[in-house]
Amino acid sequence: MFFRNLLLSLLVFFSLTNQCLASFLFKNLSSVNGLSFDNFSSVNRDGVIKRGSYLVFSPYTGITIKNNNKLTFIKPQSPVKIIAKLKNQPFYFCEHEKLNGFVKEEDFSFIDDKSLEFFLSLDTLYLKKPLFIGDVLFPTATEVRYVNRKKFFYEVYIWEDGFKRAYINKKYLTDKIKPTKVNYKKITGFFNGSPYFWAGSERGWDCSLLVKDFYKIFDIEMPRNSFQQISCVENIDVSNLSLKEKIKILKKSEPFETLLYFPGHIMIFSGFKGKEPMSFQAINRFNNKFYGKVGHFPLKKTGLLNKVTKIGYIPLKGQGNLTISRVEGKIQSIVKD
Repeated sequence: MFFRNLLLSLLVFFSLTNQCLASFLFKNLSSVNGLSFDNFSSVNRDGVIKRGSYLVFSPYTGITIKNNNKLTFIKPQSPVKIIAKLKNQPFYFCEHEKLNGFVKEEDFSFIDDKSLEFFLSLDTLYLKKPLFIGDVLFPTATEVRYVNRKKFFYEVYIWEDGFKRAYINKKYLTDKIKPTKVNYKKITGFFNGSPYFWAGSERGWDCSLLVKDFYKIFDIEMPRNSFQQISCVENIDVSNLSLKEKIKILKKSEPFETLLYFPGHIMIFSGFKGKEPMSFQAINRFNNKFYGKVGHFPLKKTGLLNKVTKIGYIPLKGQGNLTISRVEGKIQSIVKD
């Protein structure tokens, strides 16, 4: 038992601090027996992520986890359900957006029911670029919740062991916006050129996190991983079609409302550049070529379209007006009366 606890502790610790090592550990601990619920003490409380953290999925807990990812980045101010604490270790088992895994004790704070209800009732905006609020880096597309809209800034509420105020310039925030061709191209600018980062980070995306963050600004909620994303939309199987036949389908498909999938990867179809079908995606390496960033990439020239097995179509329901926001650098505690 001690040996298994030690292995799990090392797994969680290094998963949160070094993703390369985490990947190695997951591959090489596949023979470890499952841990039991005896290793946990029940908590069953709500929490809010204070700074960007990783939700670590572990198949070694004896808990069924219906997700093949090993890690996923959780943005600051994301609500989580704290289910249990790993005994004698500073890690908590929690749920976030239907995903279960571990978070560091220092990366979240508990929130009471009344405060959570108020917090979730506030209107939300999205950051256009990474910004510091206090000493915490908030990534692009992070939801922030505001209470007052002034002429030049928003008054935002942040939860960290109590509510705090932050003041953010309007020009660096966006509301949910209408899904139009102009807005699609505008929002790609939020992400374009950012580094690829497996599982996501404060400044980078993997393929499915980019899809999720891109569409949520249009009020379209997507699951976290690529298979779930293509499965939740209307899709067609093109695995047996030729390149010419796939291009024919894309000519009838709407740019930025069409997803392209093959096992382990997902892309957004972004239209044609001349005769070349294009994509907007986060890609690291393909066909022995390193890309390592978010950007617009050809589909035929790179060979990516040859690999595509499913083409999916986004259901549209987004609406809103583009506003915009920047951190002034001040954050202050809200003193209760």
